[in-house]
Amino acid sequence: MQVRLEVLESAETKMLTTIDRIKMELGVEELSVQKEEYYKALIEETSEIIEDYCDRVFAKQKYREYRYGEGQHEMIFRHWPVSVVHKAAYKTADSLWELSEYDYVTLDSQAGILIKSVPWYDTRYRYQNIRPWPKDQGFYWWVFEYTAGYELPEQPDNNGNNNDSDLISVSAPRLPRAIERACIEFVKFKIQTAMHPSGVVRDRMGQSERQFNTSDGLKTDMPDAVERYLKPYVRTVIA
Repeated sequence: MQVRLEVLESAETKMLTTIDRIKMELGVEELSVQKEEYYKALIEETSEIIEDYCDRVFAKQKYREYRYGEGQHEMIFRHWPVSVVHKAAYKTADSLWELSEYDYVTLDSQAGILIKSVPWYDTRYRYQNIRPWPKDQGFYWWVFEYTAGYELPEQPDNNGNNNDSDLISVSAPRLPRAIERACIEFVKFKIQTAMHPSGVVRDRMGQSERQFNTSDGLKTDMPDAVERYLKPYVRTVIA
């Protein structure tokens, strides 16, 4: 069970496509400064909506995650795909015991799952019995630092250059084409809707839409075609 999550290094951008790609899709070669800023704002807006809908961050970032051990063999991270596990440690009230990279195996990097042959120690109870740790002895957690997410279209490829940033130096898989396609179609939909607010274009395209609430409580329209692209990438919570 996740206790706390910290972002150690944030992505420079979370845009799921580029202005150049939108221009190519629309058959436009040149844009005014105002129009380019407008398209950029649309990409940022739709990228944020897609993240809310999928309940995950797609951009590559470095995290520190605190979790309770429950005596299980698998440890499933909040974010994925996982490129590198920088640290796995057992935190007691006054110390941090770091595991060796040979103590665990990345069972499925695409799903963010680590596995141990010996179960992850149950941090909720004292000496593996039913008595909780006394409150005056603090909290006991498993602590993980890892890099997860995709290289986005706006992010430069890792060329192996030395850099103090773990985030830049770590290679990650490229963003799946279906996610970028969803963003592109969503941006095009918003542009067409702005040009034809009556909805005539949507009827002619045979494109229906649904409303859902974003994390800030605002309702937004998402075309069914965009939803279909995103369905395989929506986060599933395992109870």
